[in-house]
Amino acid sequence: MTSLTKSDMRKAVDQVLKEMKDNGIRVQDAKKLQTDAVDTMTFFPFLRPSSDNSGGTTTQLKLEGTVQMFYNSAGYYVPVAVFLSGDHPLRPPVCMVKPTPEMMIKPNHQHVDCEGVVYLPYLHEWDRRSSIIEMIKKLSEVFGSDPFIFKRPPQSQQPP
Repeated sequence: MTSLTKSDMRKAVDQVLKEMKDNGIRVQDAKKLQTDAVDTMTFFPFLRPSSDNSGGTTTQLKLEGTVQMFYNSAGYYVPVAVFLSGDHPLRPPVCMVKPTPEMMIKPNHQHVDCEGVVYLPYLHEWDRRSSIIEMIKKLSEVFGSDPFIFKRPPQSQQPP
């Protein structure tokens, strides 16, 4: 995966913001949303911007990719998606762990539900001074003490 320049990042975020505006989504503070998204992608270089148009229209900016997290001194690239609404930074982002087919989410994890939605005190206490970067760092701390995603065990073959 090639690195994006800050200029490329800004252009990609601007395109999503334009799509949001074209779809009637009011963006509270476009400059802050753009700055926070670009800063996050600069800090976590494997995240990429795109539009979240799961309902057919662009409603949110999505930063998706992998973030390196550590457990027992070993690094793991954890697939995540961060969704930023037009209300950013007044509302917290939605963060999700996005397991690949070879991975699974730990059942009954305190901070990640079975659908991959992340629950952190940092998100609950979110205010306009909060940071997406800090939120991902907090998620990484959780992974370091209690991993929420792991490799799916191989399925044993049943006799015919």
